[in-house]
Amino acid sequence: MPAVPNEQFQPAVRDSIEGVLIVARWAVLTGRNVEIPGMKIASGYHEWKKFADDGFDIKINRHSVNVKQSTRRFNSVQEFADFFPKYERPILVHPTHSVTPDSVIIVNQQGTGALHIIKRKSKEYWGKRMVPDPRTGELYECYDVAARNVKWINLLDTKPRHANQ
Repeated sequence: MPAVPNEQFQPAVRDSIEGVLIVARWAVLTGRNVEIPGMKIASGYHEWKKFADDGFDIKINRHSVNVKQSTRRFNSVQEFADFFPKYERPILVHPTHSVTPDSVIIVNQQGTGALHIIKRKSKEYWGKRMVPDPRTGELYECYDVAARNVKWINLLDTKPRHANQ
């Protein structure tokens, strides 16, 4: 596996907390319970497996959630999917080699909205495809899903929800 320089790896890991905090803020303000585990950062990409989490970044109402902060600007599920027109299932969910969380949330670059992939509601529609690791170029297998099986979250809508929602 090609090495990833520490000066690329460590800042990327540290920067990933921004998306987690955006989602945590939205969840707390809408009346959900949130747990964020402490972050452990490997000294370099070569030892990431020793520091890998359990497939999630945050727990919302006891459900494990993997949060990804996108570098793309989009304001809906379809706008995100339109970046990848050649794929029937354009949205990557999670690598197949690691524990799949209950949900995956992909936050837009603006931090105002996010794709929400809920495993129990969409897993039957997932496929698999090989994708290159952007850090190494090495191929790995990943679950993917069509836009119609993904929900949109407005992260600016922080009205408290009712207890039965």
